[in-house]
Amino acid sequence: VLHQDNIAANNPDPSVQTEISSATSPTGSSFSPALPTAFAATPTSVLSWTPAASNFGVNNVSITAQDANGRTVTRNYILAVNTVPVFASTPVTTATACTPYSYQVVATDDNIPFGDNVAIVNADGPFPAWLSLVSTGNGTATLSGTPSAGDAGTYTITLGAQDFYHATTGTPTQTFTITVGPDITPPVITGPGNIIVRNNLGTCGAAPTFAATASDACSNPA
Repeated sequence: VLHQDNIAANNPDPSVQTEISSATSPTGSSFSPALPTAFAATPTSVLSWTPAASNFGVNNVSITAQDANGRTVTRNYILAVNTVPVFASTPVTTATACTPYSYQVVATDDNIPFGDNVAIVNADGPFPAWLSLVSTGNGTATLSGTPSAGDAGTYTITLGAQDFYHATTGTPTQTFTITVGPDITPPVITGPGNIIVRNNLGTCGAAPTFAATASDACSNPA
C-alpha cells in the first residue's frame, strides 16, 4: 500500500530562506520534488513509499533541512511496516454430545517469514468448560473438546489473530456458532465369541454362564 508523508521546513526568521537538503529513507522510496529542494520560505516535498512484506518492522527516516546561512537541523522518525493477519480456515460449526470436536485454526500473514508472530486467541469472554484452545505454531491453533450430554445447545465463539503490532493496527476476528447436538451413538454390547454347549444324555452338570458388557459414549449402561 502506498504511504506518503508531507515534509515541510521553515525558519523562525522569515527573512532567511531554507531548503530540504537531504534525506535517508527506505530503499524504493522517493521525494517529489527531488532533494535538495529550491530555497524557499517553507520548502516542501512528499515522501512516497510502497513497502513490501520483507520491509516488516521498523524502517528509519532522517530528513535534513538547511537555511541560507548554512545552519542545519535533522528530523528522525520511523515507519513501522505491518500486514494485518487474515483467517484462512473455515470453522467447524457442528458437534455431537460425547463425541470429540476439533477445529484446526489457521491465520495467514505475509510478514511471518520476516519475523512477525501471530497468536490465535480467545477474543470474547471465556469458552464453555468443554472447549479449549491450544497453540500449534505461528498462526495456527486447535480448538477442541468433548461436550457432555448436558452440553447440547449453541455456543458463539470469537477468535482473534494477534500479530506483533496488533495494539496499533487492531486484531482481526472470526466469529461463529457451534451447535452441539444430542448423543446419537447407540450403545455397544461386548460379549464372548461363539460357544458350543454339549448336553450328554443322562448326565447333569452346572449350567454355563456367559459375561457380556454394554458401553455407551455418554455413559456405561448395565
